[in-house]
Amino acid sequence: KVSNQTMGFAFAEDLGLYSSSFDGIFGLDFGGKTETGVDGLLRSKLLPKNTFAFYMPLDVREPGEISFGELNPARFRGDFQWAPLRPESYNRWTVNLLGVQLCADGSCESVTKCSAHTPCAALIDSGTTLLVAPDQEMASIQQRLPVDQGCRSLPAEKLRFVLGDPEEPVVVDLAPDQYIEKDLLSPGVCALSWMPMGSSGNHTPLFILGDTMMRHFYTVFDADNWRIGMARYVSLLCGGGSFVLRPCYVVYRVVVDVGWCTRVSVPRLSRTASWPASRRLLHSPVAMVLHYSRAALQHVL
Repeated sequence: KVSNQTMGFAFAEDLGLYSSSFDGIFGLDFGGKTETGVDGLLRSKLLPKNTFAFYMPLDVREPGEISFGELNPARFRGDFQWAPLRPESYNRWTVNLLGVQLCADGSCESVTKCSAHTPCAALIDSGTTLLVAPDQEMASIQQRLPVDQGCRSLPAEKLRFVLGDPEEPVVVDLAPDQYIEKDLLSPGVCALSWMPMGSSGNHTPLFILGDTMMRHFYTVFDADNWRIGMARYVSLLCGGGSFVLRPCYVVYRVVVDVGWCTRVSVPRLSRTASWPASRRLLHSPVAMVLHYSRAALQHVL
């Protein structure tokens, strides 16, 4: 067990938190001024490897998964691409963003000022639903990538992120059906899975690559080697790869956040719901795997 772990308790909530669908905060950052759960695990040396990995299924019928200490080989295929962390970043799980590009017919066009010579920063964050960009960069993306809001057609370009070390870059591609979302509240309406976040001022421009990207990759956060790895995910229900406007995708709000506030979004269940039946926490000497069952997810929809 982890001993002498720092915990935080809130005695009051604002309306936004009170009405939200998560019940607690579980910090997965490390090395900051406030000790998180990851700091406790690192200090206690309980895991064979100081890693945790996310599997976020596209289909609500399939449980999501975060595993501590080891990877689940059933959840990914192929080799990992690894991006080193930016050591000076406020949030540890931040890597260099060497470019954001639109690619079609074998050629790519940059849509931001990020480059190998002047990299931006990219926070890989499970607690952010969409992709987030500074205002100026967001305006450039919207101008270069108009979306048919009536969902009648999709752009031809795939969206490419180039991350990490310029010598061995991590290249992440999203197909149009992966970076354009259907509005579940307004049938027949589509929009970019992007949102602006204000200006970075004089600081390095910061992007946040959230669930829009992580849903399509098995993502590993490696505190031993200060790096983040990605491999193609494997879904038992939907398979891997691209889908046309997400036939398997249903929005859910079970989130473990590795960002600044690092909140774990656990479904808020009714008083009559059986919590053990809705969430299963499995313990083993080599890893801890947190599973979210379909019953838990149904309470969030």
